[in-house]
Amino acid sequence: MQVSRARRVLRVSSLLAVAIATAAGAATAGEGGTSRPDVILYVVDTLRADSLGCYGARGIRTPAFDRLAAEGARFPRAYAASSWTRTSVASLVTGLDPIAHGVHGRDDLLGPTIPVLTDGFRAAGYTTAFLVTNPNVGSAFGFGRAFDELLEPYARRAPGVVDSSELAVRSAEATRLALAWLARTPRPRFLAVLVIDPHEPYQPQDPPRALFAGCDRAAADGSLAGIARAARGGDADFEAIRALYRATVEDTDASFGALVESLRAAGTLDDTVVAVTADHGQELWDHGNHGHGRTLFEESIRVPLVIRYPPRVSPGQVLGRLARGVDVLPTLLDLARIGVPAVDGHSLAAALEGTPGRGQSVGSADDVAYASLDFEGRSLLAVIGYPWKLIRDRVDGGEVFGDLAVDPAGRMRWVPRTSTPDVRVAHERLVALAERYLAREPAPRTRVPAGAVEPAIRDRLRALGYAQ
Repeated sequence: MQVSRARRVLRVSSLLAVAIATAAGAATAGEGGTSRPDVILYVVDTLRADSLGCYGARGIRTPAFDRLAAEGARFPRAYAASSWTRTSVASLVTGLDPIAHGVHGRDDLLGPTIPVLTDGFRAAGYTTAFLVTNPNVGSAFGFGRAFDELLEPYARRAPGVVDSSELAVRSAEATRLALAWLARTPRPRFLAVLVIDPHEPYQPQDPPRALFAGCDRAAADGSLAGIARAARGGDADFEAIRALYRATVEDTDASFGALVESLRAAGTLDDTVVAVTADHGQELWDHGNHGHGRTLFEESIRVPLVIRYPPRVSPGQVLGRLARGVDVLPTLLDLARIGVPAVDGHSLAAALEGTPGRGQSVGSADDVAYASLDFEGRSLLAVIGYPWKLIRDRVDGGEVFGDLAVDPAGRMRWVPRTSTPDVRVAHERLVALAERYLAREPAPRTRVPAGAVEPAIRDRLRALGYAQ
């Protein structure tokens, strides 16, 4: 069943492989006369790190993501900047922590004065594009200015009634559109792709109905209402929804595999930096909740980060240092031999190359990840200085603190901070880091003008649970 999905996507994409090779052309000269690589950043909305085989998942097949990890490097300790899309993607494109870019709530947009790291690619001669299937980070919210082209296939394409297909773009269609853009665009190119298949409502191509024995079928249709019904059910209902989530991840893997294999067939893959990550994870009742944008536990912010680029990244690496969403664009710029401006993120290129003395090392003062959530009345800050993690609730002053080496899933089995001197020292350090973060001057928030979001986009956001 899964193989058939992959083959269907591959048949579509293979038609474009020759066109890509023809359109590749000569790349802009880089340092030392070498050519600039193409760069593809593939962001999967709502993808937990532990849902990929290369991150230890069982009962799920993700051969394309796993092969990329085998041919490149994987960071098992990678964290998103937030647990909801707009804040996290703003950190991806700016390299800034949320407090520094000011994009937090439903009515915030990426302000016109906030610098974007994609300007570095454009200054180096790259054509840049963002193929986005989630309107939450589309043109309505200021993200178009970060790219030469913003491809929004979910948007209304003609006056009149909006067809439902215009508002539901799956990863297979994103692959087709990505390959078409590559075929018509000369090198060097930076393409960011955000696909949304694992985001609720769960609509896999082949729903795994055989796994639904014993559950309430009405609660297992993957719709927002069905998920809500499942939340009132029992373990069988929970597992049915988890099965649907896993099936959407497998769909995404097949689509991503079609994209990568088309590049391989065209002979351009090894001249392309390919990075895979997520904007955030997903709660699947790990702490009694479903969804995202509610907490900063591991299932909500720990994400995959895999990077492949044979000229500078040795295959099969598993790098234990912390990696953050704000580090992704600095790393991609560095791998393309483009200068990285001073931002909150750091390039991970030195770690990928195994170069001593460059970048940040494990255990240094900078080997700290922050995640922030100021959304829907919640105000949370997480600080991770591995193996320790602190989550502070800025509304009620509560906090949790734990040892991820002892409890890697962060399932509330928290170590009492007063238990030993070492634990007290670790707690005090993270508290001090939290205070330092919160003492920074916050960026002003830029609001979406009233009436600026088209009704069709509002409808799509409502279908995703983002609008009332």
